Amino acid sequence: LHRINGLRYARRPSRIMRVSSVEASGLFATDLEILRLHYAETLRHWRHRVMVSRNDIIDLYDERFFRMWEFYLTLCEIGFRRLTNVVFQLQLARAWERVPLTRDYMVDTERQLAAMTPSDHPARAGIIAQG
Repeated sequence: LHRINGLRYARRPSRIMRVSSVEASGLFATDLEILRLHYAETLRHWRHRVMVSRNDIIDLYDERFFRMWEFYLTLCEIGFRRLTNVVFQLQLARAWERVPLTRDYMVDTERQLAAMTPSDHPARAGIIAQG
């Protein structure tokens, strides 16, 4: 058994269970998102882009390098689909009451950014051009 802050656990708590250590720094955990299938889809898109660029990658590096990345991206995607890999996104704030109660503000901002053209927002020009 492990003892932490007077509590007993049968196994060591994961990092996500230790949010109180973040809050001890003066920050508050205001939102937590668990990215499983979302990240699997991100990896699938990355793998697709690697496959499309196969010849360029091999010319720049070599066949072994290409196969290594294809294997790595495939394995990571499978891990997220089978729930052996998980990414947590933890939102922190200095004042918890300043963060809206819902995530609507995130969606609204994403929609505004998606509607912009490179001339509207030059910093996004590379991202928009790559798709």
